[in-house]
Amino acid sequence: MRRTKEEADATRRAIMRAALAQFSEQGYTATRLSDIAEAAGVTRGAIYHHFENKASLYSALLEAFAGTFSAEVMEAIDKGGTFLEICRRVFVRPLAALEKDPGFAAFYELVQFHTVSIPELEAAHQQRMAADEAMLQQVAHYFQMGVNEGAVRPELAPDDLAQSFVALQNGLIHLWLLRERVFSLTEAAEAAAGIFVAGIAAGT
Repeated sequence: MRRTKEEADATRRAIMRAALAQFSEQGYTATRLSDIAEAAGVTRGAIYHHFENKASLYSALLEAFAGTFSAEVMEAIDKGGTFLEICRRVFVRPLAALEKDPGFAAFYELVQFHTVSIPELEAAHQQRMAADEAMLQQVAHYFQMGVNEGAVRPELAPDDLAQSFVALQNGLIHLWLLRERVFSLTEAAEAAAGIFVAGIAAGT
């Protein structure tokens, strides 16, 4: 039974990898489930065994991307250090991971620029917006801790800090994609994080 579950998990991962590639290359609307099945080396029936439809497959990729992003953040936190050191690392690490993974970078571009007006993906986008709002609240709580510890300027509102932090991250990614990756996202993130941290540090 364990082997069967492992095989099923492997098939699911293969389908998701193929979907990521097909969506990135052809766009969501132009991609057919048969294209994904052929690229994954499975039948359409195998796809329907794991996913209800193309939209649910897209949603699974969104969740996988969010999970990858969150894992990078947690690893950045786990490395320890001062509050501001961790803040800087949390800013940079997910963007560096995005730059290293062309597949997810292409999928992020698809999500940001090419799927926002597709009706069948409305539920997925609403889910993403809810997740983004929850994440903003977590970041605000994190900055409140920084204020409480005396590491962050006390006159700065945690909600404003959270929005600025996330907007700066997303803005860099957006610019990097829009300019067709002509600069290093990692190096730009390092520079932006330094500016941000210097601006919020207590005593500045």
